[in-house]
Amino acid sequence: MKAILLIALGLLDFMWSSSLHAESLLLPGIAYYEGKESLVGTLIFQLSPNHYRGTNSLDLTTVYKIDLTNGKLIEVTTAPKGLLIAADDGDCLCVVYNTGKSPNGVPYLRQNTNAFIYSVSLRTNRCLAFESRVQHARLTQGHAFFEVTTSNKTRIISYDIKRNQSNSVELAHASHWEYEHYDQSHLPRGNPEILHFQYSKAGKRVQDGTDYRTGFYSLNIFTKELRWFAEATADNDDTTFNSKAFDGRYVFFQGRDAPYHGTRLVSSVWPEMHLKDKDPGGKGVKLLTAFSKLSALSSGGYALLGMSPDGQFAFVEHSEASIGKSGMPRAMHKYYIVNVSSGKTRLLLKDDVQRSTGQFMSEVWWVR
Repeated sequence: MKAILLIALGLLDFMWSSSLHAESLLLPGIAYYEGKESLVGTLIFQLSPNHYRGTNSLDLTTVYKIDLTNGKLIEVTTAPKGLLIAADDGDCLCVVYNTGKSPNGVPYLRQNTNAFIYSVSLRTNRCLAFESRVQHARLTQGHAFFEVTTSNKTRIISYDIKRNQSNSVELAHASHWEYEHYDQSHLPRGNPEILHFQYSKAGKRVQDGTDYRTGFYSLNIFTKELRWFAEATADNDDTTFNSKAFDGRYVFFQGRDAPYHGTRLVSSVWPEMHLKDKDPGGKGVKLLTAFSKLSALSSGGYALLGMSPDGQFAFVEHSEASIGKSGMPRAMHKYYIVNVSSGKTRLLLKDDVQRSTGQFMSEVWWVR
Protein backbone atom coordinates (compact mmCIF):
# COMPACT_ATOMS: atom_id res chain seq x y z
CA MET A 1 0.00 0.00 0.00
CA LYS A 2 2.85 2.39 0.85
CA ALA A 3 4.54 1.71 -2.50
CA ILE A 4 1.29 2.41 -4.35
CA LEU A 5 0.84 5.64 -2.42
CA LEU A 6 4.36 6.81 -3.29
CA ILE A 7 3.89 5.97 -6.98
CA ALA A 8 0.59 7.87 -7.04
CA LEU A 9 2.22 10.77 -5.23
CA GLY A 10 4.99 10.89 -7.83
CA LEU A 11 2.49 10.90 -10.68
CA LEU A 12 0.47 13.70 -9.08
CA ASP A 13 3.63 15.71 -8.48
CA PHE A 14 4.69 15.23 -12.12
CA MET A 15 1.25 16.20 -13.43
CA TRP A 16 1.08 19.26 -11.14
CA SER A 17 4.55 20.53 -12.01
CA SER A 18 4.75 19.70 -15.71
CA SER A 19 1.26 20.15 -17.12
CA LEU A 20 0.70 22.89 -19.68
CA HIS A 21 4.45 23.57 -19.90
CA ALA A 22 6.47 22.45 -22.92
CA GLU A 23 9.48 20.27 -22.08
CA SER A 24 12.76 20.83 -23.93
CA LEU A 25 15.56 18.29 -23.51
CA LEU A 26 18.67 20.50 -23.50
CA LEU A 27 21.19 17.74 -22.78
CA PRO A 28 20.76 14.08 -21.80
CA GLY A 29 19.06 14.19 -18.39
CA ILE A 30 18.48 17.97 -18.40
CA ALA A 31 14.92 19.13 -19.17
CA TYR A 32 13.76 22.75 -19.34
CA TYR A 33 10.09 23.75 -18.98
CA GLU A 34 8.97 26.89 -20.75
CA GLY A 35 6.14 28.98 -19.32
CA LYS A 36 4.22 32.16 -20.05
CA GLU A 37 6.09 34.30 -17.50
CA SER A 38 8.55 36.97 -18.61
CA LEU A 39 11.63 35.59 -16.89
CA VAL A 40 14.87 37.59 -16.84
CA GLY A 41 18.47 36.47 -16.65
CA THR A 42 20.19 33.14 -17.12
CA LEU A 43 20.68 29.86 -15.28
CA ILE A 44 24.31 28.81 -14.88
CA PHE A 45 25.53 25.31 -13.98
CA GLN A 46 28.54 23.03 -14.29
CA LEU A 47 28.50 19.55 -15.83
CA SER A 48 31.29 17.22 -14.77
CA PRO A 49 32.21 13.53 -14.85
CA ASN A 50 31.18 11.61 -11.77
CA HIS A 51 34.61 9.99 -11.52
CA TYR A 52 37.90 11.68 -10.64
CA ARG A 53 40.87 11.19 -12.96
CA GLY A 54 43.48 11.81 -10.25
CA THR A 55 44.61 15.29 -11.28
CA ASN A 56 42.16 18.11 -11.80
CA SER A 57 42.46 20.00 -15.08
CA LEU A 58 41.11 23.20 -16.61
CA ASP A 59 39.07 21.24 -19.18
CA LEU A 60 37.65 18.54 -16.93
CA THR A 61 34.15 20.07 -16.80
CA THR A 62 31.94 22.36 -18.87
CA VAL A 63 29.97 25.37 -17.64
CA TYR A 64 26.67 26.08 -19.43
CA LYS A 65 24.03 28.77 -19.22
CA ILE A 66 20.35 28.77 -20.17
CA ASP A 67 19.02 32.04 -21.57
CA LEU A 68 15.62 32.41 -19.90
CA THR A 69 14.34 34.78 -22.59
CA ASN A 70 14.36 31.99 -25.17
CA GLY A 71 15.27 28.75 -23.37
CA LYS A 72 18.48 28.29 -25.36
CA LEU A 73 21.47 26.40 -23.96
CA ILE A 74 24.89 28.05 -24.40
CA GLU A 75 28.33 26.66 -23.56
CA VAL A 76 30.28 29.23 -21.53
CA THR A 77 33.68 27.69 -20.83
CA THR A 78 35.54 24.59 -19.71
CA ALA A 79 36.68 24.59 -16.08
CA PRO A 80 38.19 22.41 -13.37
CA LYS A 81 35.95 20.32 -11.16
CA GLY A 82 34.98 22.14 -7.96
CA LEU A 83 32.51 24.50 -6.34
CA LEU A 84 30.86 26.80 -8.91
CA ILE A 85 30.07 30.41 -7.93
CA ALA A 86 28.54 32.97 -10.30
CA ALA A 87 28.37 36.76 -10.17
CA ASP A 88 24.89 38.27 -9.84
CA ASP A 89 25.43 40.25 -13.05
CA GLY A 90 26.38 37.07 -14.95
CA ASP A 91 29.62 38.57 -16.25
CA CYS A 92 32.04 36.27 -14.44
CA LEU A 93 32.13 32.94 -12.65
CA CYS A 94 34.52 31.15 -10.35
CA VAL A 95 35.28 27.53 -9.55
CA VAL A 96 36.98 26.93 -6.20
CA TYR A 97 38.84 23.65 -6.47
CA ASN A 98 41.79 21.48 -5.51
CA THR A 99 44.47 20.43 -7.96
CA GLY A 100 44.27 16.74 -7.14
CA LYS A 101 47.80 16.77 -5.77
CA SER A 102 49.25 18.50 -2.74
CA PRO A 103 52.51 20.49 -2.94
CA ASN A 104 54.46 17.46 -1.61
CA GLY A 105 53.03 15.22 -4.34
CA VAL A 106 50.42 13.38 -2.26
CA PRO A 107 47.31 12.90 -4.46
CA TYR A 108 43.70 13.86 -3.74
CA LEU A 109 44.20 16.95 -1.66
CA ARG A 110 40.85 17.71 -0.02
CA GLN A 111 41.52 21.38 0.64
CA ASN A 112 40.13 23.82 -1.92
CA THR A 113 43.16 26.10 -2.24
CA ASN A 114 42.78 27.13 -5.89
CA ALA A 115 40.38 29.32 -7.86
CA PHE A 116 39.55 29.39 -11.57
CA ILE A 117 37.92 32.63 -12.76
CA TYR A 118 36.30 33.21 -16.13
CA SER A 119 35.24 36.66 -17.36
CA VAL A 120 32.60 36.77 -20.08
CA SER A 121 33.29 40.38 -21.07
CA LEU A 122 37.08 39.91 -21.13
CA ARG A 123 36.81 36.43 -22.70
CA THR A 124 39.66 35.23 -20.53
CA ASN A 125 40.30 33.05 -17.50
CA ARG A 126 42.57 33.42 -14.50
CA CYS A 127 43.94 30.81 -12.10
CA LEU A 128 44.86 31.65 -8.52
CA ALA A 129 46.52 29.59 -5.79
CA PHE A 130 46.21 30.29 -2.07
CA GLU A 131 48.31 29.12 0.86
CA SER A 132 45.26 27.89 2.79
CA ARG A 133 41.67 26.84 2.23
CA VAL A 134 39.21 29.10 0.43
CA GLN A 135 36.03 29.21 2.51
CA HIS A 136 33.96 30.89 -0.21
CA ALA A 137 34.08 33.59 -2.86
CA ARG A 138 31.99 36.60 -3.94
CA LEU A 139 32.05 38.08 -7.44
CA THR A 140 30.97 41.56 -8.51
CA GLN A 141 31.92 44.34 -10.92
CA GLY A 142 34.98 42.55 -12.29
CA HIS A 143 36.30 41.72 -8.80
CA ALA A 144 36.51 38.52 -6.79
CA PHE A 145 36.68 38.35 -2.99
CA PHE A 146 37.98 35.18 -1.35
CA GLU A 147 37.70 34.26 2.32
CA VAL A 148 40.85 32.30 3.15
CA THR A 149 41.02 30.49 6.50
CA THR A 150 43.63 29.08 8.85
CA SER A 151 43.13 27.66 12.34
CA ASN A 152 42.85 31.05 14.04
CA LYS A 153 42.52 33.66 11.30
CA THR A 154 40.30 34.47 8.34
CA ARG A 155 41.39 36.92 5.66
CA ILE A 156 39.62 38.42 2.66
CA ILE A 157 41.66 38.59 -0.54
CA SER A 158 40.43 41.06 -3.18
CA TYR A 159 41.26 40.25 -6.80
CA ASP A 160 40.85 42.65 -9.76
CA ILE A 161 40.22 40.37 -12.74
CA LYS A 162 41.08 42.86 -15.49
CA ARG A 163 44.29 44.12 -13.85
CA ASN A 164 45.25 40.68 -12.55
CA GLN A 165 46.05 42.19 -9.14
CA SER A 166 45.25 41.04 -5.61
CA ASN A 167 45.46 42.56 -2.14
CA SER A 168 44.12 41.99 1.36
CA VAL A 169 40.97 43.68 2.62
CA GLU A 170 41.84 44.92 6.09
CA LEU A 171 41.42 47.85 8.42
CA ALA A 172 44.23 50.37 8.09
CA HIS A 173 46.99 50.10 10.75
CA ALA A 174 44.79 47.81 12.85
CA SER A 175 46.17 46.06 15.92
CA HIS A 176 46.58 42.31 15.50
CA TRP A 177 45.19 39.64 17.78
CA GLU A 178 45.65 35.95 18.47
CA TYR A 179 42.28 35.23 16.86
CA GLU A 180 41.30 37.60 14.10
CA HIS A 181 38.59 37.18 11.48
CA TYR A 182 37.43 39.11 8.45
CA ASP A 183 34.51 36.94 7.38
CA GLN A 184 30.80 36.67 6.49
CA SER A 185 31.51 38.72 3.37
CA HIS A 186 28.50 39.34 1.14
CA LEU A 187 27.11 41.62 -1.53
CA PRO A 188 23.96 43.53 -0.52
CA ARG A 189 21.29 43.28 -3.21
CA GLY A 190 21.08 46.39 -5.36
CA ASN A 191 24.57 47.65 -4.42
CA PRO A 192 27.01 45.78 -6.70
CA GLU A 193 29.90 48.12 -5.86
CA ILE A 194 29.66 47.40 -2.11
CA LEU A 195 31.09 44.51 -0.09
CA HIS A 196 30.00 43.91 3.50
CA PHE A 197 32.04 41.82 5.93
CA GLN A 198 32.29 41.17 9.66
CA TYR A 199 35.41 41.98 11.68
CA SER A 200 36.02 40.20 15.01
CA LYS A 201 38.98 39.65 17.33
CA ALA A 202 39.79 37.66 20.46
CA GLY A 203 42.64 36.30 22.54
CA LYS A 204 45.97 38.04 23.14
CA ARG A 205 47.12 41.19 21.38
CA VAL A 206 50.13 40.25 19.22
CA GLN A 207 50.83 43.61 17.58
CA ASP A 208 49.99 47.17 18.58
CA GLY A 209 47.94 49.40 16.31
CA THR A 210 44.54 51.02 16.06
CA ASP A 211 41.78 49.15 17.92
CA TYR A 212 38.72 48.99 15.69
CA ARG A 213 35.14 48.31 16.69
CA THR A 214 33.92 44.78 15.96
CA GLY A 215 30.87 44.31 13.77
CA PHE A 216 30.04 44.72 10.09
CA TYR A 217 31.97 47.02 7.77
CA SER A 218 31.12 48.34 4.31
CA LEU A 219 33.75 48.56 1.56
CA ASN A 220 33.29 50.48 -1.69
CA ILE A 221 35.34 48.36 -4.09
CA PHE A 222 36.16 51.33 -6.36
CA THR A 223 36.80 54.22 -3.95
CA LYS A 224 38.18 51.86 -1.25
CA GLU A 225 36.14 53.74 1.37
CA LEU A 226 35.78 51.50 4.42
CA ARG A 227 33.39 52.22 7.31
CA TRP A 228 31.68 50.48 10.21
CA PHE A 229 27.89 50.30 9.80
CA ALA A 230 26.26 47.57 11.95
CA GLU A 231 26.55 45.36 15.01
CA ALA A 232 27.17 41.65 14.45
CA THR A 233 23.44 40.80 14.71
CA ALA A 234 22.08 43.84 12.86
CA ASP A 235 23.09 43.16 9.25
CA ASN A 236 20.08 41.73 7.37
CA ASP A 237 21.15 42.26 3.77
CA ASP A 238 23.14 39.06 3.22
CA THR A 239 21.18 37.27 0.49
CA THR A 240 22.82 34.01 1.57
CA PHE A 241 20.67 34.14 4.71
CA ASN A 242 17.90 36.58 3.75
CA SER A 243 16.10 36.30 0.43
CA LYS A 244 14.29 39.53 -0.35
CA ALA A 245 11.56 40.04 -2.97
CA PHE A 246 10.99 43.06 -5.23
CA ASP A 247 8.41 44.46 -2.78
CA GLY A 248 10.84 44.47 0.15
CA ARG A 249 9.36 41.40 1.85
CA TYR A 250 11.57 38.55 3.04
CA VAL A 251 10.97 35.07 1.63
CA PHE A 252 11.76 31.92 3.62
CA PHE A 253 10.53 28.51 4.70
CA GLN A 254 8.69 28.13 8.00
CA GLY A 255 9.09 25.11 10.24
CA ARG A 256 11.74 23.05 11.97
CA ASP A 257 14.39 23.55 9.27
CA ALA A 258 13.64 27.23 8.58
CA PRO A 259 14.61 29.42 6.86
CA TYR A 260 16.32 27.46 4.07
CA HIS A 261 14.43 24.15 4.08
CA GLY A 262 10.84 23.08 4.53
CA THR A 263 7.52 22.82 2.69
CA ARG A 264 5.71 26.05 3.65
CA LEU A 265 7.22 28.94 1.72
CA VAL A 266 6.14 32.34 3.07
CA SER A 267 6.91 36.04 2.83
CA SER A 268 7.09 38.56 5.67
CA VAL A 269 8.03 42.15 6.38
CA TRP A 270 10.59 40.73 8.83
CA PRO A 271 13.40 38.21 8.22
CA GLU A 272 12.82 34.80 9.80
CA MET A 273 15.44 35.35 12.52
CA HIS A 274 13.52 38.38 13.88
CA LEU A 275 10.01 37.03 13.46
CA LYS A 276 9.50 35.86 17.05
CA ASP A 277 10.38 39.28 18.45
CA LYS A 278 8.84 41.55 15.82
CA ASP A 279 5.77 39.56 14.76
CA PRO A 280 5.13 36.74 17.29
CA GLY A 281 1.59 36.18 16.08
CA GLY A 282 2.64 35.95 12.45
CA LYS A 283 0.08 38.56 11.32
CA GLY A 284 2.47 39.90 8.69
CA VAL A 285 3.29 36.44 7.29
CA LYS A 286 1.81 35.49 3.91
CA LEU A 287 1.78 31.88 2.65
CA LEU A 288 3.14 31.70 -0.90
CA THR A 289 2.95 27.96 -1.51
CA ALA A 290 2.88 24.67 0.37
CA PHE A 291 4.91 21.88 -1.18
CA SER A 292 3.95 18.26 -0.56
CA LYS A 293 5.00 17.02 2.89
CA LEU A 294 4.72 13.40 1.76
CA SER A 295 6.98 14.07 -1.20
CA ALA A 296 9.53 15.73 1.07
CA LEU A 297 9.46 12.77 3.49
CA SER A 298 9.56 10.03 0.87
CA SER A 299 12.26 11.41 -1.43
CA GLY A 300 13.98 14.59 -0.27
CA GLY A 301 13.49 18.09 1.02
CA TYR A 302 12.88 21.48 -0.55
CA ALA A 303 15.57 24.15 -0.37
CA LEU A 304 15.29 27.88 -1.05
CA LEU A 305 18.22 28.85 -3.29
CA GLY A 306 17.38 32.54 -3.54
CA MET A 307 15.44 34.98 -5.70
CA SER A 308 15.28 35.78 -9.40
CA PRO A 309 17.39 38.83 -10.39
CA ASP A 310 14.26 41.02 -10.51
CA GLY A 311 12.95 39.70 -7.17
CA GLN A 312 9.69 38.48 -8.73
CA PHE A 313 10.25 34.75 -8.17
CA ALA A 314 11.62 32.52 -5.43
CA PHE A 315 13.94 29.74 -6.68
CA VAL A 316 13.43 26.38 -4.95
CA GLU A 317 15.27 23.08 -5.36
CA HIS A 318 13.80 19.65 -4.60
CA SER A 319 16.16 16.66 -4.31
CA GLU A 320 14.85 13.16 -4.97
CA ALA A 321 16.34 9.69 -4.71
CA SER A 322 16.63 7.86 -8.02
CA ILE A 323 18.08 4.59 -9.35
CA GLY A 324 20.66 4.81 -12.13
CA LYS A 325 21.25 2.41 -15.02
CA SER A 326 23.89 0.59 -12.96
CA GLY A 327 21.35 -0.02 -10.20
CA MET A 328 23.13 2.37 -7.87
CA PRO A 329 21.20 5.18 -6.11
CA ARG A 330 21.39 8.53 -7.85
CA ALA A 331 20.11 12.01 -7.07
CA MET A 332 17.56 13.84 -9.18
CA HIS A 333 16.97 17.56 -8.71
CA LYS A 334 13.96 19.64 -9.67
CA TYR A 335 14.02 23.42 -9.71
CA TYR A 336 10.78 25.34 -9.13
CA ILE A 337 9.86 29.00 -9.44
CA VAL A 338 7.33 30.60 -7.10
CA ASN A 339 5.69 33.91 -8.02
CA VAL A 340 5.98 36.01 -4.85
CA SER A 341 2.89 38.05 -5.77
CA SER A 342 0.46 35.25 -6.62
CA GLY A 343 2.12 32.18 -5.11
CA LYS A 344 1.82 30.37 -8.46
CA THR A 345 4.39 27.58 -8.54
CA ARG A 346 5.74 25.51 -11.40
CA LEU A 347 8.66 23.34 -12.48
CA LEU A 348 11.37 25.19 -14.40
CA LEU A 349 14.26 22.74 -14.72
CA LYS A 350 14.89 19.05 -14.04
CA ASP A 351 18.33 17.54 -13.48
CA ASP A 352 18.31 13.75 -13.98
CA VAL A 353 21.88 13.67 -15.27
CA GLN A 354 23.30 11.18 -12.77
CA ARG A 355 20.70 8.54 -13.58
CA SER A 356 20.83 9.19 -17.31
CA THR A 357 24.55 9.53 -18.02
CA GLY A 358 26.46 9.03 -14.77
CA GLN A 359 27.68 12.61 -14.89
CA PHE A 360 27.18 15.24 -12.21
CA MET A 361 25.39 18.59 -12.51
CA SER A 362 26.20 21.32 -10.02
CA GLU A 363 23.68 23.45 -8.18
CA VAL A 364 22.11 26.06 -10.44
CA TRP A 365 22.73 29.82 -10.17
CA TRP A 366 20.09 32.30 -11.37
CA VAL A 367 21.84 35.51 -12.46
CA ARG A 368 21.25 38.43 -14.81
